[in-house]
Amino acid sequence: MRLRERGFSRKINSNKLYKQNYLKISLLYILMKGLIYSITGYGLTYYGSTIQNLNDRKLSHKSTYKNRDKRCLCKSSLILQHGDEWTIQPVEELEFDDIDELRLKEYEYMKNNECVNKYILKTDEELREYKRVWAEKNRRAKGCKLKTEMTLTKDPDYSAKWSRNKRATETPEEKEERLKARREAYAKKPQTEEQKEKAKERARLQRERKRLGTTTQ
Repeated sequence: MRLRERGFSRKINSNKLYKQNYLKISLLYILMKGLIYSITGYGLTYYGSTIQNLNDRKLSHKSTYKNRDKRCLCKSSLILQHGDEWTIQPVEELEFDDIDELRLKEYEYMKNNECVNKYILKTDEELREYKRVWAEKNRRAKGCKLKTEMTLTKDPDYSAKWSRNKRATETPEEKEERLKARREAYAKKPQTEEQKEKAKERARLQRERKRLGTTTQ
C-alpha cells in the first residue's frame, strides 16, 4: 500500500513535519511485520503468532506459566509443565496490513497440524454448529429437555394455568400492585381512537355495575 493511501503526503514542508512523518512511517512498518512460531517438546507442539522478538516471546511464555492463575494458563503450559527441554523456533515471517491477517495465518497452522492449541478460529457456520452441539450436551448432562423436545411436549395452556394459579394465591396488596403496574403499562401504550372509545365504554359499564350493586344492597 502506498504512503499516500496511508495518509502520508510526499510533500514535506518543514524538517519538523518530516521527522514526525518519518517516525510514524518507521513505527508503522515495525508493526507490519509478524512471525508465526512453534514451541515443541515432549512430543507436543504449540503454534503462536507475535510481533515481538522471538526471545522476548519466549520469556513471556515462561512468565505467563510461572505467574498467572492456573485456570487461565496459555496452552503452551501443557509443554512447559514437563520441564525445560523444549524449543521455540520461527515457522514463517510475513508482512501484513491488518493484524487479523497474522491471526488467520496462525489459524491455518493450528488447523492443518496436530497441536495443543485449544482456541482455534472458526467460521460463522462452524461456530454456530459448535454452539448447538455444546448446548445439546450441556442440557443432556443437566437432565433437561432440548428445545425441540420442549416444543413438542409443551402444554399450550401452560402459561394461562400458571397465571391463574399465581393470581389465586396472591394477597390483596400483591393484587393491587399488579393491577397498578398493568394500568401504568396500559396508559403508556399508544392507542387508536377505536381502542380509546372501547376503554371508555368498559369503564362506564364498570361504574354502572358498581352503582347498581350499591343500590341493591
